[in-house]
Amino acid sequence: MTLKTLFRLLFVLTLATLVALAVVDSGLRGPASPNGMMSFEFCGFTDRCTAMLSAWGESGRNLAMFSLGLDYLFLLLYPGLICVALLCVARELPAASALNARRLAALSWLMALADALENFQLLQVIRSGAAGAHGEWAGYFASVKFAVLFLALAALYRYWRRTREQMPAEE
Repeated sequence: MTLKTLFRLLFVLTLATLVALAVVDSGLRGPASPNGMMSFEFCGFTDRCTAMLSAWGESGRNLAMFSLGLDYLFLLLYPGLICVALLCVARELPAASALNARRLAALSWLMALADALENFQLLQVIRSGAAGAHGEWAGYFASVKFAVLFLALAALYRYWRRTREQMPAEE
């Protein structure tokens, strides 16, 4: 399988899973959690975990658990997609930039690890009904995940633009 074929496959699977997560997330949005699961990911920083769990009730907590379970699939797909995209772009870059793109591709798996650890902490919050240290740790892991995601997407965009600028103009 070529990298481009793998990219296309991961793109379709990532997009389908993202749509499913968005549908589930819509059931978790409310006054206590205006951003759904993203509000919950950082609830330990705002002491709002208990309020969210109360507002969700049992059905909302079950929906959040389902979302976290589905996210365990997603956390393998989106770093894989970003990793493969960086590897594809690296083929078109000068040696030094290509090496940096490959390093960032490897670093993209840190997102998966941070996301998995965040999910574990959030499951503990749901299970216990209170945030405590689990809520804070979830926020720290979410922060790492989003920081690496931003870095990877910004670099990917920059590398992609560089390769497009180097392409000969069509006549």
